[in-house]
Order: sequence, then structure tokens, then C-alpha cells
Amino acid sequence: MLYPVECVTLLLLGTDYPGLHPLYLIGFVTILVALICFVLLMPSYLQRISGEEICLLDEFELDMRRRAHTFAHHLFGGMTLLGLFYMFLVTDAERLSGLWRPTTGDRWNSIFWGALLIVLTLPSAYLAWKMPTPLTDEPA
Repeated sequence: MLYPVECVTLLLLGTDYPGLHPLYLIGFVTILVALICFVLLMPSYLQRISGEEICLLDEFELDMRRRAHTFAHHLFGGMTLLGLFYMFLVTDAERLSGLWRPTTGDRWNSIFWGALLIVLTLPSAYLAWKMPTPLTDEPA
């Protein structure tokens, strides 16, 4: 979820600032952290649960997968509706027409790739958050 937020932040700053503005650096670091998390999460066991063929999963993994996909669907659907409502307001209301809205290809590109990262990682992120801690033989 960091990627689209920071892309919008960087786009809001524009090119009016001479030199390197501190928010540019924060934005680029946040995008880098989001991409590193994506790279680490995609080949993981959690991604295998959310992306594997159903016939290769056991009942526990199927239940976890169902919960993760349900959560991801509800959260992404809610985020999409909020985004559409915002776009409706800034497009239609005269008093709000000065607020930011994507008008160029690079702004829509940032939103698209951010949404894609969210769609690909949200079920696995949910599993990472909710998965029980594995039992080990090592003393605590």
C-alpha cells in the first residue's frame, strides 16, 4: 500500500522545487521499501498458499487461502470505491476541483502499478499477519 501513496506524493510535489526536496527522498525510499517487500514476499510459502493450484493445498491451507482472498477482496473493493468517490468529487464539485487528480499518463501509470502491487501482495500480506507462529523444538 506504500507504493501508490508515495507515487501520488511525488506527483503532487511536481517539478517546482529546485534541487532535491526532502519529500522526494522520503518518497523514493518508501517506494524502494515497498518493492523490496514485494520481492521478498513473492517466492515465499505464504505466496504459495495464496497463488497455488487448489488441488495441491491441504484443508488448512485452503481455509487460510479463502480467508486471505476474502479479506483482500473486501479491502481492495473498499479502497477502489473510496478512490472512485474521490474522483467523482474532484471532477464534479466546483469547490473541490483544485484538488489533485490524475490527468496525465504518468499519474495513471503510478496508480495502475500501485494497484497491481496491492492486488498481488494483499492476500500474502494478510497471511503473514494472521498465520500462527510455527511450533519449533527449540526452547524459548
